[in-house]
Amino acid sequence: METLIISGGEIELKFLKKYCAEHENQLIIAVDKGLEALHHLNILPNHIVGDLDSADSSILKFYQNNPQITIHQYIPEKDFTDTDIALNLAISLQSSKITILRCLGQTF
Repeated sequence: METLIISGGEIELKFLKKYCAEHENQLIIAVDKGLEALHHLNILPNHIVGDLDSADSSILKFYQNNPQITIHQYIPEKDFTDTDIALNLAISLQSSKITILRCLGQTF
């Protein structure tokens, strides 16, 4: 199983849309603010992870009502990053390939 992790850094939405279209059967993990890029493209993640302190609250509420999405929320005071959480989740789900996008920068 291929897994895509979308973190909170910069990305061109065109690129993300094309990437997701070319990898339709992948598992998608949204990391905190990374959820916003998926929302703009109407792409549903399988999992949302992090302390969720950077994600837009109205976007987060939209996804919280979807029973197909698992949300893994952590306290902000932790010894690892939100992207670490996502990577460990992908490994625990036995992903054969893990791609991480948006892990550098602040906005998209």
